[in-house]
Formats: sequence, C-alpha cells, structure tokens
Amino acid sequence: MHWSRRLKPVPSLKYEVDGTEFDWFAMDSSGSIALFATAGAGFVPPLVLSHAGEHGAISESLASTHWGSDKVWDDYAGLGLWVYDWKLHDGPYCRIRKPACEMTDALRRRLLEISSLPRFKGRFENSETIISMSGPDKPLDTKL
Repeated sequence: MHWSRRLKPVPSLKYEVDGTEFDWFAMDSSGSIALFATAGAGFVPPLVLSHAGEHGAISESLASTHWGSDKVWDDYAGLGLWVYDWKLHDGPYCRIRKPACEMTDALRRRLLEISSLPRFKGRFENSETIISMSGPDKPLDTKL
C-alpha cells in the first residue's frame, strides 16, 4: 500500500478496498470513460481489484476543489467523466453526472494506460444504473 496526496492509503488488495471509498474507472463502447465511486460498499470488478493501486492513484490525483462534498461530482464531470455512485447499501451504481466537457487528451491518455480498465459493451449515455459485473471478460450489466 502507498499513500496518496490526501493522506489516505491507496488500496492494492480487496481487503483494503472493502469498507472504504474507492473510485475505479471503466470505458464504454463509444470510448467514453466513467468514474465509479463505491461508497465503501459497491462491487469492484476482479480485474480492477487486482490493479486497485492504478485506479486509486489516478483517482487521488484528479483535480477537485470540492473534495469531501457532493460538489466533487461536478468537478469530475468537469474533467469529462461520466460519474456513477453506489446507492447504499445494496446498489446499484447510479449515474449522477454526465460529462460537462470534453476530456483533455492528457487525462484520456493517462486513463487509457490503466492495464485493468474494464470495457463496457453498452454506452454510459444510455445507462442510468450499473447493476453488476460477473468477471473481467463479461460486460457490465445495465438497466435503463
């Protein structure tokens, strides 16, 4: 485990993710990228868990003037991300923000370098909720 600039550990194993806020990323069939916030309880795909440090390090480095408040979602949308948050306690992930602008090339390149970036066969623009993912080679299931 290593520490982020916000002075909290960046997780690298499942037991370090359970019960803590952890953000991970996925890409849809159109190439759009979303941030998924677990709220300490949301599912994390096995592929992401095996590389949690990559996702955590990028998440921790995202610019946010509203970190720690509900306005953080606006900050992430302002970076060009779709944003999903886990509905406590039993889910699903609910889309709470759409991208407010185009993502910068630099951020896109950085996110695409994540070796464990799950690929979603649907489109985030058509998916208000994300229910589950049964494995790294399976598409995320969606509910409109």
